[in-house]
Amino acid sequence: MKRLSSIIVGISGLLLFTGAANPSARDISPFDLYGDRISFTVLRNGGEVGTHEVRFKRKSGNLVVTSQFDLRVRALVIDLYKYNYTSVARWSDGVMVQLNTDVYDNGEKSRVEARGNGKALAVATNAGQSRIKGPILPTTHWNPGVLSSSRVLNTITGQVNNVRIAAVGKERVETERGTAMATKYRYSGDLQTEAWYDTKGRWVKLRFKAEDGSTIEFKCKKCLG
Repeated sequence: MKRLSSIIVGISGLLLFTGAANPSARDISPFDLYGDRISFTVLRNGGEVGTHEVRFKRKSGNLVVTSQFDLRVRALVIDLYKYNYTSVARWSDGVMVQLNTDVYDNGEKSRVEARGNGKALAVATNAGQSRIKGPILPTTHWNPGVLSSSRVLNTITGQVNNVRIAAVGKERVETERGTAMATKYRYSGDLQTEAWYDTKGRWVKLRFKAEDGSTIEFKCKKCLG
């Protein structure tokens, strides 16, 4: 089957804050929004194929964010496609200062390493090394401060992505506490996806097209704290 590598590109969208004025990235506490973790069931054309989870912890005065995405497409007992993604980011005073990402894409492995401070990040990938002007937020979903930025660090490729975001309406979505009102946002530019956030700015749903034309959807399993 065709590669589903755009799955992670799709989930590398922005976390948007719906409601009050956009907060500064330095002021965001994921513990206030979500508790210690967020988790989703991943659907492909309506069928369950995987999970996505983000965990938060404090270590030596810093915030450590671990994101794990696992997907498996099967036919009977045969694996047609497997994708595993793990990223670990360390934040200091609201600024990402370290990132390590490992990806297994149906037999191919890749890695992104980034280290720096608020002024710049040194990034190393399978393709080589680069230096990116900072501060810059990564393409993980939890930090609503990214709403005020038009550039993000793609945690899969190690490259800078330019993005535009537009709200396209409100609707009720399923959560672990029943349905909740959420705002739907559409992403364009280097990242294209649809994401839903509740009135407190918590990420509650995601949907996009994979390269093979299938529809990938993230259904909230634990996202309301």
